[in-house]
Amino acid sequence: TEDRMNMNLMYDKRVFRGHVHNAHNIRQVLSPQEQEELNIQKEKERRQNEMMSAQLEAFKKSKVKQTPYDIRPAPASRIEVDLNYFLTDQNDYRPSETTTDTQTDEFLPKPPSPKYVPKKTGMDATTQIWDGDLFVFDEEVQPILNVLTFKTLEQSLLEVEEEAEFEAMQNYKSEYNFRKQKEKHDYEEELKREIELIKEQKAHLQARRTRYVKTQNLVYKFMNLNLAKNYTSKLIPNTLAKLKQENLHPDYFPHLLHTQYMPWLVQNAENYLETKQQFEGFKDQVLQEVVSDLKTSRTEIIYQHKQKLSKLKRKMINYSDSQRLIRFLYSNPSFSVKSEFTARIDTKIKGEEYSPPEEDIALLQDLEEPINAESEDPSQSFSQEVKPNPPKFFTMILENFNKVTFGVANHPTQDTPRDKRMYAITVEFYSASGDLLGTASEKGEFAGTKFRANSRDLTLPTSEDETITLNLSKLPPEVLHIVFYVRTKTLGNFPYARYLLKDYESSQTIDTKKIKTEEFPEENEAPLYLAYRISKQEKDPRGLAVSLGDANTSTVVEFPPSFDNWILEVYNLPVNKTLEQLSETVQSTIKEGKEYLEKFTQDLIDYRSKKVKEIHKYQTELEEAEKRSKKKKSKKRNTKPSVPPMKMPEYKIPDPGYPTKSFGPLFIDTKEDSLEQVKEKIKEVVDPELYYRVLEQEVLISVRNKELTQLQMLLKGSSLKDYTLAKKLPAEQPQETS
Repeated sequence: TEDRMNMNLMYDKRVFRGHVHNAHNIRQVLSPQEQEELNIQKEKERRQNEMMSAQLEAFKKSKVKQTPYDIRPAPASRIEVDLNYFLTDQNDYRPSETTTDTQTDEFLPKPPSPKYVPKKTGMDATTQIWDGDLFVFDEEVQPILNVLTFKTLEQSLLEVEEEAEFEAMQNYKSEYNFRKQKEKHDYEEELKREIELIKEQKAHLQARRTRYVKTQNLVYKFMNLNLAKNYTSKLIPNTLAKLKQENLHPDYFPHLLHTQYMPWLVQNAENYLETKQQFEGFKDQVLQEVVSDLKTSRTEIIYQHKQKLSKLKRKMINYSDSQRLIRFLYSNPSFSVKSEFTARIDTKIKGEEYSPPEEDIALLQDLEEPINAESEDPSQSFSQEVKPNPPKFFTMILENFNKVTFGVANHPTQDTPRDKRMYAITVEFYSASGDLLGTASEKGEFAGTKFRANSRDLTLPTSEDETITLNLSKLPPEVLHIVFYVRTKTLGNFPYARYLLKDYESSQTIDTKKIKTEEFPEENEAPLYLAYRISKQEKDPRGLAVSLGDANTSTVVEFPPSFDNWILEVYNLPVNKTLEQLSETVQSTIKEGKEYLEKFTQDLIDYRSKKVKEIHKYQTELEEAEKRSKKKKSKKRNTKPSVPPMKMPEYKIPDPGYPTKSFGPLFIDTKEDSLEQVKEKIKEVVDPELYYRVLEQEVLISVRNKELTQLQMLLKGSSLKDYTLAKKLPAEQPQETS
């Protein structure tokens, strides 16, 4: 609209309208838009003046005298603006209309224009240009190609450098966050140590004060005794002298008592004591003979006691200032053991229905590709399409563990009375078929276990309220599943509660978990954890091989090899159920997995036996057809079976590499051993296959994710995951820039 007004002379500001007399007194002609803005400005000024006048009147009429700073401006009111002028078209006129006629002659076709021939000027001349004199494509296109190529390479390098810069920024951010978390943790640990030192100092001062008070009291008693002796030493002589001066005669009875009776009494007492001494000597001789007999008869008991004492000393090594008895962990993130229980337990706890994996269903179905007898061997008809799923939980092999301890601490450093403890532990033992064989808890023990209701050791920095120790070598042979629970016994407030699983021999923690109430719904006031499971490996039928026997009528089934050691799986799953409901869920999951595995194994054996027979039959028909064709020498006759069998899938046995397990324990003295000696000790206990094939003799020893460069770093770790072994990667070479 403004542009349209500027184009119209009637609204042009530069055009003056009317006479030119006294032009300086003539009021300026404004457009509707400017007039509206002027009216709005005047209205604002008027309202502002009214508001200031009203405030001034109110200030004058107020009883309490106000300062100018107490006056607050009123909120600015909105002024309604009429927008009709801008929303409607103001050109309300119609152009004039006129009717006009015209008549033209018929158009004739235009004659063709003659070819333009310029007028010749000057002299005629010719120039012969050969190919390549003016333009060579290979030479002219080279600069353009150079520009395109270098620009593309430059842009690619910029993108690569940008990605590298982003990755470096992300790595720095991760390291920064990790460093901050570590600093926070170190600060909290330092704060705890300072609090413990202050408490210890106060206790020491109190003991010193008590000892000082007792010493002072004893000194005062001796001083009083000496004073009394000095005072009473001359009392008897002075009294006798005074009695003699007053001519008082002594009594003869005490004189006889001292001169006759007392020597007789002393002589008889000496005889009695000699007789008693002889009797005591005879008694000591008899006791020595009995003790010697007991020592010779109880040598085995003394030896066992010494062994127990040596084990206790080994357990306390990790709490010393310079010695450690530790294991080193080799962790493979892709390592897992196929387990039907592990595959089902997560969905069972959530109350969801478990469906068989697609790879199991695919193993029982033919592939859509038939066997090609011309290009491949019919007996080699297996495919590698079915792949296993990645592991869901941390898994490791307990190869050199004899005893493990499962414990819970309501507070890591303070002792909690038994009747006020909130958390307790329970261990259940199941057979292969899912039958509950027994339970280890405060209500009773199981064969090969030992329950301690009060295992708190106040001499250690941290310890547990109650523990259950499992001797894996002394468990009944029918035990195949060991399930660990942490349950709530009574309600309370223990924000620092935790549970753990540790090695009994070295007291080194295998895994620990802080109990967090925020992991559970608000209505669940009694947390329950499915912590760990130790089990024997199930036979995985997916990699079984079926072949024909000698007579080609029966089949031979071969199962893949399995681990004979105990296998630990770390779940740490919060459960919104009671212990009885969770125990029923675990038992039903074990039974369901066993039934599924038995049925799937039989179906897989039947299916692969059938396919092996079909393939053998097809191969036999091919051989017979080839023999007939050689005898009759017929080219038109079909010598192949009409319908070749389809390929069958085969389970691709995963190759996770070397399994996750620990090595040790190793006794290390930071004062006597050197770093090279420690590395040699680790090399001696590490499996040669791991050392030479996997690690390739380049071992990276880490303590809390830092490379071991000083022996004092070994004193900072506590758990098994703090001491790790990995392959040492080669150092990155700096890139040369042109």
